[in-house]
Amino acid sequence: MRTEPFHRNPVAQAAAGAALLLAAAGAAAQEAAAPAGPPDPNPWWIGVRQDLTAETNLFRAPDGQGAARDLVSTTSLLGGLDQPIGRQRLVLDLAAGVNRYKNNTQLDGNTTRAAVRLDWATAGRLSGQASAFQRESLFRYDLDRQQAFTGRTVQRSRGAALLAQLGVVTQWTLEGGLSATDDRYSRTEFQYRDLRQLAGTVGLRWRPHEQTSLRVAARHTDGRYPHYAVDAGGAVLPDEFRRDDLELSLRWTPSDASDLRARVSHTRERHDLQGARDGNGWTGELVYDWTLTGKTGLTLGALRDSSAGASSFDDTLIVHDSSDARRSTRWQARLRWDATSKIRVLAELTHQRRTLDDSFVLTPQLEGGVPLAQGTTARDRLTTASLNLRYQASRGLLFGCALAHERRSTPDNELTFAYRASTAACFGQLQWL
Repeated sequence: MRTEPFHRNPVAQAAAGAALLLAAAGAAAQEAAAPAGPPDPNPWWIGVRQDLTAETNLFRAPDGQGAARDLVSTTSLLGGLDQPIGRQRLVLDLAAGVNRYKNNTQLDGNTTRAAVRLDWATAGRLSGQASAFQRESLFRYDLDRQQAFTGRTVQRSRGAALLAQLGVVTQWTLEGGLSATDDRYSRTEFQYRDLRQLAGTVGLRWRPHEQTSLRVAARHTDGRYPHYAVDAGGAVLPDEFRRDDLELSLRWTPSDASDLRARVSHTRERHDLQGARDGNGWTGELVYDWTLTGKTGLTLGALRDSSAGASSFDDTLIVHDSSDARRSTRWQARLRWDATSKIRVLAELTHQRRTLDDSFVLTPQLEGGVPLAQGTTARDRLTTASLNLRYQASRGLLFGCALAHERRSTPDNELTFAYRASTAACFGQLQWL
């Protein structure tokens, strides 16, 4: 399948442009920021980490079929920076890991992650945030019932975002943002999932008092699957889509122990080729953080959205779900308990319901030279439970272990299937500050 050059893609150009804006803003901040006391004498940190993970169903095989067990070793080098620069703050997070599989050596490889963020402000009422990221990770596809894909596929993602806020004399604040992301897959079998997105948003926030803020915003996303289909002559056909959201969000913090964030959006999505994903409807998100005691905290969350063009609250960056879900609804509960000053326990339960379609399962039938999906839909439910224990032995030494179990069920049997999988993992991390 033909690969589209990065420099010819307008969304990718926007991402590169936003990254350049980030670099320029960082340079300007260092030159123009007013002094704010002596800098942190040691803003840098570097570390090493070793993870061991045991999988009972590595490829998420359906119930009743043979499940592949494996032991995975990941050795990582970590680094970062957290540096105030006058009115600004620069944060850098870097990681590079080497993965080795005991039984499935074809999956051996490297993973990388790099992220940079600049919180900036002027002497006036203008402030905001600029960010950029790039990461490479292993992509595991789990919807092939007939023959599980066991090869190595790398998902490469990069993006950038710029958010600006202009506060006025009253309780009102004008906000605007621009972001771009680019997701690519290394193997030809999955390049039809390659996705470029460019989004812009403008909104107005009202803060009647310190505990409450309301925000109304309009958001527009242009997206493109550049390798979505191939016509009878072998030419690559892209699927371009447009998404418009009218959002209303609320943040209410009645006390130091309670924080509520809510967003509801009316969403309209239109595709050139994936007509099954056209539609109008409501999407939204809800998160409630509650500090039960000085050592215990509870987070409750709910999310309903589609797989492309989504965002999370006031975060300008696009959130992309690479699954086949047309729409998904997720509930989550997380309990944190600080047993001592060095020991933390995290328990989490997540339940997700998905509505899937066959937009990515094209048939050889042609209509006007274009392979078509047949409009098949399916539903499934995924429940995940996990328990994490972390021990901070010293400022730079951290240990932890985790247990997790996944269970997927479905009343349908055409596009999805039921499976179960368990994971056990332990790690040790040494960090120099």
